[in-house]
Amino acid sequence: MRLIHTSTLSFHEFLGDHNVPLYAILSHVWEEEEVSYHDFATAESPSEGFDSASSSILQSKVQNWLKIGIRKSLADHISTAAGFAFPPIATSVDAKMSWAPKRETTRPEDIAYCLLGLFDVNMPLLYGEGDKAFLRLQQEIIKSSNDQFIFAWTREDSLFNGIIAYSPADFKDSTDVMPCEMPGLPQSPYSIMNLGIRD
Repeated sequence: MRLIHTSTLSFHEFLGDHNVPLYAILSHVWEEEEVSYHDFATAESPSEGFDSASSSILQSKVQNWLKIGIRKSLADHISTAAGFAFPPIATSVDAKMSWAPKRETTRPEDIAYCLLGLFDVNMPLLYGEGDKAFLRLQQEIIKSSNDQFIFAWTREDSLFNGIIAYSPADFKDSTDVMPCEMPGLPQSPYSIMNLGIRD
C-alpha cells in the first residue's frame, strides 16, 4: 500500500498489514489531466503536479475527516447511506449489489472495480473492457462465496438473459428477497462453467 504524507507530499510504502497508520481515502476530480503515480514519484519536487493549494485542500479535508469520525463511529450513517448493515461482512450479495446502482463512475469498468473491497475479491483491473468487468466481478464472487443471492436479480430488458446479471442496476429491487428454506435439503456447491452453472 502506498500513502501520501500530507505534510511532506512524499510516498510511503507499507507491505502487509504491519505498521499501516490511520489514513483517509478521498475522492478526487482532476481538472485537465490526472497525475499518475509515475508522474508524482519522478517529479523534481513533491509538489510538481500537486501544488501547495492542493496540499492545503488535502490537509483540510483530512482534518475535517478526523473531526467527522471514523468508520466505527459512523457505522449507522454508512449503513443508512449504503442501504445495508455496516460492516458488510454478513450482508448478502444482493443487498451489497443494491448499493451499486446509486454509484456514478466516469468509466464503465469502475462500477465493478469500486465493489471489489466490498465483496473481498481480487481481480485484475482491465481498463477498456467496459461492462465485461461487472460480469467478471460476479464470477469472482461466485468463486469465493456460496451466497446464492448473486442470482437474485431482475431485468426488464428481455434482450439480455443469462444466469448472472448484466449490470448492478439489475439488483436495484433485490433487497427484499428472502431465502427459501427447505428442511432436509442440503445446499449444494456450484460453479460457473463455460455452458452455465454446475452444482
